[in-house]
Amino acid sequence: MLHSRRGRPRLLATLVSVAVLTSAYAQQGGTFPDRAVKIIVAFPVGSSPDIVARAVGDELSRSWGQPVIVDNRAGAGAILGTKAAASAAPDGYTVYLATLGALALNPHLYQKLPYDSARDFSGVTFVAENPFALAVHPGVKATSIADLIALAKANPGKLNYASGASFAQLLGEAFKHRTATDMVHVPYKGIQPAITEFLSGRVDIIFADLPSILPQHLSGKARILGITGARRSQIAPDLPTIAEQGVAGYDNPTWYAFVAPAATPRAIIAKLNVDIARTLDKDEIRQRLLRLGLDARPSKPEYVDAHVRSEIEKWGRIVKDAGIAPQ
Repeated sequence: MLHSRRGRPRLLATLVSVAVLTSAYAQQGGTFPDRAVKIIVAFPVGSSPDIVARAVGDELSRSWGQPVIVDNRAGAGAILGTKAAASAAPDGYTVYLATLGALALNPHLYQKLPYDSARDFSGVTFVAENPFALAVHPGVKATSIADLIALAKANPGKLNYASGASFAQLLGEAFKHRTATDMVHVPYKGIQPAITEFLSGRVDIIFADLPSILPQHLSGKARILGITGARRSQIAPDLPTIAEQGVAGYDNPTWYAFVAPAATPRAIIAKLNVDIARTLDKDEIRQRLLRLGLDARPSKPEYVDAHVRSEIEKWGRIVKDAGIAPQ
């Protein structure tokens, strides 16, 4: 179960359980943490994952009285950082801020990976969801998802959509599959080139993270028709989801979660879970995440493990339906 403000009793129950576990751990001569903790991020300094890791790390450092160091291991589609996290010592002193792409997409986009997403990690806590948006250029005659579906079906292969990353491409492929429509994918090397081409009118549709496209929507340069998650975003609650507009089962936000090497002791996992969840429940941290378009949603460790397995399976079907061959 995910924590929320209505879910404080569940958090208190978890605090009791972690107290029992950490007490047993302490009786065995252990205290955690008694030195610096490292958070591996598979993206560069200044990226959204990096900002999240540093916000959480700063709070943890203050509460623990120990340094929390963010270690950026960017490159190779998040493979470098994920490999480093998977091979780290399973002692709780290295945790990984994992993304959907690293754990659920890469297993289907690459023939060989130096890690196994389900086997090599233990969940610590879910962190946040980041719903993307489906937006159309003002010249497209559609003001709802139903309008867009009807337009696409009346003009098969005529509409196109831009993406700046593999995830956005797959959002489009999943939409096409769910709605039985035919639209042409136009890839770009990054979200900014994709948005530039979209705003020029050379591309009809774009799948983009909400903070990147929301200003264009508010200025009238783009028209957001729907959000890719199952729930509306806190930063734009007036925008409906694609699912609530009739595309049943379309629940495809990206997400972040903290994980640790698989053999990390359960008592340490439990303490990390409670301490990070407490941090994510702070209003200041929630607001910092919202500015990135992220809805904070801490969870129990078991939820992360189950979610990763579910996401690997789901995105495997989407990649297969799209006919995308692994590299």
